Amino acid sequence: MLLCFSSFTPFLSRGDFFSPYHLCSSLTSCLNKNFQQSHLCGWSVNLYAIRELHMSPAILGLTIAGGSVGALIGSFAATPAANWCGVGRAIVGAVCLEGLGALLIPLAGGSMWLVISLFIAGRFLMGMMDLIYHINQLSLRQIRTPNNLQGRVNATIRFIAGGVVAFSSLLGGFLGTAIGLRATLFLGAGGVCFSCLWLICSPIWKITDLQPAHKDK
Repeated sequence: MLLCFSSFTPFLSRGDFFSPYHLCSSLTSCLNKNFQQSHLCGWSVNLYAIRELHMSPAILGLTIAGGSVGALIGSFAATPAANWCGVGRAIVGAVCLEGLGALLIPLAGGSMWLVISLFIAGRFLMGMMDLIYHINQLSLRQIRTPNNLQGRVNATIRFIAGGVVAFSSLLGGFLGTAIGLRATLFLGAGGVCFSCLWLICSPIWKITDLQPAHKDK
C-alpha cells in the first residue's frame, strides 16, 4: 500500500490533481464520516430504538425504509444538486446535512409518533445526503485522476476508509456500554458534523464543475 501511494504522490505534488492538502482533507473527511457514522453508530441506532425508546421491530423497519427512500431520491438528485450550486458545494453541503440527519436520531424522544417522525426524517436525510456526497465526490475524484492511476487512488482511499471498520465497531460497542447508547449516537453525529470542517477549509468548496485537471498521456 505504501508503494501504491508513493507511485501517485509525485503527480499530486505537481498540482495536476488536488493539492496534497486538498487530497488530505478529502480523505480525512471521508474517513471520519465513514468511521463515525457507519460503524461507530450503526449498531447503536437499532439498540437505542428498541431498548430505550421501546420501538417495535415493525416500526423500526419502517424507519429504516425511510433511509432507503432517501437514498433513492439522492441518487437522482446528485447531478441536479451539483449543477445548481457547484459540485464542490454539493459535496460539502451533503456532508453538513447528513450530520444534521444523524443528530435527529439521538434527539428523538417524547411520544412515539414524534420518535417515529424524527427517526424517519433523520434516516431519510442521511440516506439522501450520503448518495449525493458519494456520487459527486467519486465523480470528482475520477475525473481529476489520470487513467493510469485510477485503480491505485481508489484502492488507497478504500483501504484507508475501510481499514477502520473493525476498530470503530469495537469502539462503538465500548462507548455504548461505558457512556450509554444515546451519548454514543451524539458522539458519532458530532463526528459527522465535524468532518464538514475539513471540506469547508479545503479548495473543494471552490470547485464548480467536473472539468478534468490533467491531460492523459
